[in-house]
Amino acid sequence: MQTTGWKDSSMIRQTKTVTLRQGQVILRQWQIEDAGWYVDARDEEVFTWTTERSDLTLLETEQAIQCVNENDTVFSFAIADSANDQLLGNIALMRDETDSATGEVMYWLASQARGRGVATTAVQLLAEWAFAKLGFEHITLQTHIDNVRSQRIAERLGFQRTTLRNENVLFTLTANRGDSQ
Repeated sequence: MQTTGWKDSSMIRQTKTVTLRQGQVILRQWQIEDAGWYVDARDEEVFTWTTERSDLTLLETEQAIQCVNENDTVFSFAIADSANDQLLGNIALMRDETDSATGEVMYWLASQARGRGVATTAVQLLAEWAFAKLGFEHITLQTHIDNVRSQRIAERLGFQRTTLRNENVLFTLTANRGDSQ
């Protein structure tokens, strides 16, 4: 299914300013002021399981925030605590270049947010929004074969393990449109 209207500039602006909430979790647009937190919050666990660079600078992060907030194929959010807007992590959905109805979700959490269900809630919020508002049909999630926590999150949310690529496990979640099966 081809998604219609997603390249329309007014739709892009609307999706870039959306805030998603559920329980203790808010997904909101990254702000330039968040760049220092982003650089400092990443730790060895983030570097182990992601492609994040440990030498990322404040300036590079500020530029990345500006770029991603203007990009029409990447939907990136700060994960924050709904009670006090304390930053907890990063989550992004990147639209597939060859299939606009498919995207890949990527995320990481700061140490104080792990083990509290924050990642599960954030991925669920992002997936539901992408299916309902952006017309996505499939969302993939890749984890390192040894990253058991992220694999459990994918399984809890109904992602199906589809393939093994090098040292990564690929999971896929398909939209429930009520008209398939």
